[in-house]
Amino acid sequence: MNTWSQLIVPMPPSANRYWRHVGGRVYVSKEARDYRDLVGWIGASAGVESHDGDVRVSVIVRRKHKRGDIDNYLKVLFDALQGVVYVNDKQIKKVEVEIIEGAEEGEILVWVEDLVRD
Repeated sequence: MNTWSQLIVPMPPSANRYWRHVGGRVYVSKEARDYRDLVGWIGASAGVESHDGDVRVSVIVRRKHKRGDIDNYLKVLFDALQGVVYVNDKQIKKVEVEIIEGAEEGEILVWVEDLVRD
């Protein structure tokens, strides 16, 4: 059976603000941790279940302005979705991304579905 999950989440911080370097140590920024917590709360509120096999992820990015490389946002988004719609982002085997500019509020629509191979 092919199952899928759908979420609408806010725009994540850029990957440029994901990592922090202090005294030779590298860690995930507070902004990225807060975003991960928010996505977890949104997923729990929506009642989504985590997929345990290979998945296809479809993303529609609705943003206000043409700003920033999309791959900088996807890294943070895919990390935040771990434990929410899949166990680990290593399960992602197929990705489809569409960008729509000029939206009033930035948001991301995410669909995750089991990748069934014949």
